[in-house]
Amino acid sequence: MTLELRRICSDPDYAVRKLGAEVGGSLRARLADLDAADYLIDVPIGIDLASSTLTCIPIHILNNHYLIGRADHVKVYGSDTSEAPWDMVSRMKLTHIQEMPR
Repeated sequence: MTLELRRICSDPDYAVRKLGAEVGGSLRARLADLDAADYLIDVPIGIDLASSTLTCIPIHILNNHYLIGRADHVKVYGSDTSEAPWDMVSRMKLTHIQEMPR
């Protein structure tokens, strides 16, 4: 996580200044969802993690804004499988916020 992203995620006022009130508020709520979950697969993020082979996950914030993260403590791909063990992911490394076209 970059220092800028860390500040956006930890300082609600700064997030609102950088992202606007709606996106900043939604980011705060989404971070609370992630913090409350035991495993990433418990959080509805808009994609089916059970069948996902993605190494980075877009976590929907609001409209076309996404928080991009990856597994921080498990090897996402094993040497003998192409399936990601997202049901084992309990910690994420957040890498950036991205605005994606609809």
